[in-house]
Amino acid sequence: MFYNHILLEAYCTVNELKKCKLHNEHISIECFSTHCKFLSYTEAPNEIALVDKNGVAMHFIGFGGDMETTDDERCNNIKKWNSICKKKIDDAYDWYMADHKKQ
Repeated sequence: MFYNHILLEAYCTVNELKKCKLHNEHISIECFSTHCKFLSYTEAPNEIALVDKNGVAMHFIGFGGDMETTDDERCNNIKKWNSICKKKIDDAYDWYMADHKKQ
């Protein structure tokens, strides 16, 4: 058995809440597990996120928008962005563990 975390950007095409058979106000894992016909999704490349207890992103940011420069620089800038994100994740773990050991 193996597993992987996958970050997707999901869309719900329901226009009225009453049409949602799950009566959800937000997209959730149930939308995927029930194969909801109103659910659509796409890849979310070069994003970093913090998710809640249900795996739904509370805070996120991805490479793009005002981070974009020229096409020639894009590949190197994404590599730099990914390196920064990985370091921040490692730093968060180290910071938590150092603080946790003090208690």
